[in-house]
Amino acid sequence: MRDFGGRIGDQAQRTCRDGRTAKDLDNWAPTRTSVPGKVRTEPALAFVCHLNDPAQSTAGETWKWKTMTGMNHRQKRSSTSLVSHTRRASRRGFTLIELLVVISIIALLIGILLPALTRARSAARKGTCLANQRQGSTGFQMYASEYRDWLPGPNTSGAHIRSNGDIGKLPSEPCQNVDWMSPTLAYGLSLPGKQPDENFPERRLRVIFQKDFYCSANYVRYDYQYGGSNSFDGIPINELRSNSYAASFAFHISTSKKDPINQEGAKSDFGFPVDMVAYRPQLTRVGRAEMKICTMDGTRYVDGGNFQISFNAFPFQDEGGNFMNIGAAMSGHDGDPHTLGNKSLNFSGDQREALERYAYRHDGNMVASFFDGHCEEITQEESRSVHYWFPSGSRVVRPTLDPDGPLDVH
Repeated sequence: MRDFGGRIGDQAQRTCRDGRTAKDLDNWAPTRTSVPGKVRTEPALAFVCHLNDPAQSTAGETWKWKTMTGMNHRQKRSSTSLVSHTRRASRRGFTLIELLVVISIIALLIGILLPALTRARSAARKGTCLANQRQGSTGFQMYASEYRDWLPGPNTSGAHIRSNGDIGKLPSEPCQNVDWMSPTLAYGLSLPGKQPDENFPERRLRVIFQKDFYCSANYVRYDYQYGGSNSFDGIPINELRSNSYAASFAFHISTSKKDPINQEGAKSDFGFPVDMVAYRPQLTRVGRAEMKICTMDGTRYVDGGNFQISFNAFPFQDEGGNFMNIGAAMSGHDGDPHTLGNKSLNFSGDQREALERYAYRHDGNMVASFFDGHCEEITQEESRSVHYWFPSGSRVVRPTLDPDGPLDVH
């Protein structure tokens, strides 16, 4: 092999001028000086890569130490060029196998983390919904304590409403006869009062449903406005979020002939026979408050054929309007988001998707508050029990879970 001095060398050429061999130089390392940040190296030593014998190294290279002392300019330039070439060769990119390994590890981590993140997001949404409905149940209790146990609804706070002219101006006065949110949550939600230049009750309804009191898992937008245009308070109807919560309608009707205003919902509007035994909408009349649903996930009328949802701004409602639902116990009631009018409850794929979109928004379950103030999550099967939806002592004929009824409610 020809070295830089132009001489033919052998193994003996790997001996430095000071007598150290290549083996000695292999163990050589820089040493630090007394000056911080400085490194003292052996004087005039450099290493040169000779590609002379690929068999002697797994990298195809043999490392050879020589002294720079005595080299002419041409030899020094050749040595520097070889060292630079070696450094460039050592800075190679990733191989295809290495990239695939890294990508596989990243995909594995994503697969592990995504389900956990999804569960955490779902739990956060459920927590918000529980807090909102607990606030609603507390509002019912406060209203009842102030008004001799009466519950806000079509036969109490909204009994005077028959047209737009009957709507009051205060934030706590209902904008529909079935509006329970304004009497119970007006100041907590900072609801606006009626102004001369405002489109009312549309403005109030928009603030209620679009502001803070909504379920974060509710992505439903209205499809059209019942009996009205496709705009709502100057906003396209399909840009408005639907209402997220509803009260249980049966606890707000009156079947007592002693009441001056008697909404005969139990006989004409429910669409099924039920005897509520002269019920009056009072907190003390609901029965076992810990198992009677006060508010729940839901929305207003849903078309069972095309699953579209409409907004209804008329002040007077025969049934629940934007604020109340019959509930999940009676499957034959058309338009209820908990049953979609399906009498057999044998839901198709599209129907099941609609149920989870409108009512069972939390992993196929429903969040509800109760008249004693507590909130909990209820499965679809549990929600079919009539005991949740009617006052104690009522008798229901042909309920969902017992179509051969009648069934006494306890």
